[in-house]
Amino acid sequence: MNTEEQFRKRITELGTMSFMKDMVMFSDFLDLYQQSVVRSISWKNTGVHVEFNGGHEFSERRMAAFIPDTLYYEWDYPFSCLEIRPLNPKYAEKLNHRDFMGSILSLGVDRSRIGDIIVKNSQAWFFCHDQLIDFFMNELHMIRHTEVSVRISSADPEDVRPDMKEISGSIASLRLDSIIALAFGVSRSSISALIPKGGVQVNARPVTSAAFQISPGDVISVRGYGKCRFEGSLKTTKKGRSIVKLYKYI
Repeated sequence: MNTEEQFRKRITELGTMSFMKDMVMFSDFLDLYQQSVVRSISWKNTGVHVEFNGGHEFSERRMAAFIPDTLYYEWDYPFSCLEIRPLNPKYAEKLNHRDFMGSILSLGVDRSRIGDIIVKNSQAWFFCHDQLIDFFMNELHMIRHTEVSVRISSADPEDVRPDMKEISGSIASLRLDSIIALAFGVSRSSISALIPKGGVQVNARPVTSAAFQISPGDVISVRGYGKCRFEGSLKTTKKGRSIVKLYKYI
């Protein structure tokens, strides 16, 4: 049994447990590809349905909630947003996502227990299982050589999200190379040469076909250019072109 088969089996078991116990069951934080696998499983006639949440609208890492169709009580996702701040901002290093990620995981925490990490001006917000709140507040004291404090964030989770620029435009089709060309203002020919070399990922998985069809919600990472999220097609012109909207991470 390969890794994906094991994952499907575990997810299906969570759905079964939710139905049998008549209670909401939760996965760990899932990456974009794992979420697509969960969505590909047919939940029709299982007595449960699945929802996802990662703390804000543009979350990439999300928990899946398996919810009985007959559920009668209110519930919430078992994760919180923590804020990491330098104790002395004046002398803090310029810290990036890799610095925060490395320090968090160096404490022995599995990546699946952590959601998105958003970094702005050498401070960070990250989502984690509620069971780990006290652990991080007591054990995470240093990012690189900068002393930090950790507390439960008082910010609205929807305000804790990456900086993004909205882009809209007209493209001939929802091909991968067309979306990338629009997002980063480059020619399709230059992108088409990069894609077969493994320089592009869609939902955290390499894609080597320029003709790959993009769907709403897909996140595209392009080596040397950055990352964007495709929101969808707004309308079709009389000439058959699609007016689309996407967000570029900045």
